[in-house]
Amino acid sequence: MTRTARGADRLRRVIAAIATAATALATIALIALPAESASAETPGQPDTVTADVLPTWQINGVVWSQVVAGNTVYVTGSFTKARPPGVAVGGPGEIDANNVFAFDITTGNPVPNFSHSF
Repeated sequence: MTRTARGADRLRRVIAAIATAATALATIALIALPAESASAETPGQPDTVTADVLPTWQINGVVWSQVVAGNTVYVTGSFTKARPPGVAVGGPGEIDANNVFAFDITTGNPVPNFSHSF
């Protein structure tokens, strides 16, 4: 085999290896990376956002953690208020809940006299 033939053969093998690697990476990317979903109900919003009325207490921020102790659920996060189900922001029954809130898991009612804050 001549030097030119060996060089051409080596070049073909390198190109084939690069093409194989590129195909493998493209396949992995299609499988591993989920396609961006479009919310049909609220365009431009992720599927986790909803305007549905929820039958639970609502907070005006983000819950980062919940712990259940007996029948009490302790909720912590980044929020300042909590309101009963179906009540609009600032409506009757809204209470201060400075980053922590506690409610009875069986009734859904807030724990009486629980006024802690973080």
